Amino acid sequence: MGDLSPLAASPDFGHAASFKDLEREGYVPFALGPIYAYAEVQASLPDCFAADADAPKKSEPVRGMDLQLEAPVLVRCDRWNFMLSIMDRDNYPVFDRWLMSQHFVDRAKRKFFVVRRYAVPVLDPVSLALGKREPAKLTVYTVSGVRGLLKPVMAQSGEAAEYVGVDGKWKHPDDITPKDEVEKRVAGDVPKFVNFTVAPPEEDVITLARAALEIVDNA
Repeated sequence: MGDLSPLAASPDFGHAASFKDLEREGYVPFALGPIYAYAEVQASLPDCFAADADAPKKSEPVRGMDLQLEAPVLVRCDRWNFMLSIMDRDNYPVFDRWLMSQHFVDRAKRKFFVVRRYAVPVLDPVSLALGKREPAKLTVYTVSGVRGLLKPVMAQSGEAAEYVGVDGKWKHPDDITPKDEVEKRVAGDVPKFVNFTVAPPEEDVITLARAALEIVDNA
């Protein structure tokens, strides 16, 4: 990117011990792994955005970095399972609009993808690395192509139960004792990572793909 954030200077990301801390310091976390893995994008998308002179930046330089995690926050995305990105809060909304407008075309492999965005419940991977189980929502960018839509599994299978955070662990309300220090109550069993399923192809994407491949074939 144009410039690394101050968080890059410290292996514990400065004072950031959670997504909430990152947000307080002015950064937005998000995941791009499905785009890199399935659209086979080689370049850093935040780098491309920062270098795009036509993208109206809110401030210069664009600040951010990739976070390499020890435990996966995604699955089915190869080496990008362990990677999150962060970007400064001012530029992130512009990056989001820029990314959602991108199409990825591979004429040789007859592939075409558009970008889709989901807010997925997950245990905060930054706080989880420090031994704390904190529910959070992660913005995940994925792809929709002619063979289907790669869609996050939004919750674990099975009936949702209500749990209470006690000393960094989840307990069912019936198991709470008077001496327990209750941190917060959450609905559902929040997963440690984002899993994916393939939904049927979207009709508008098929139409776009046919037009785009015809254009590149005739170029």
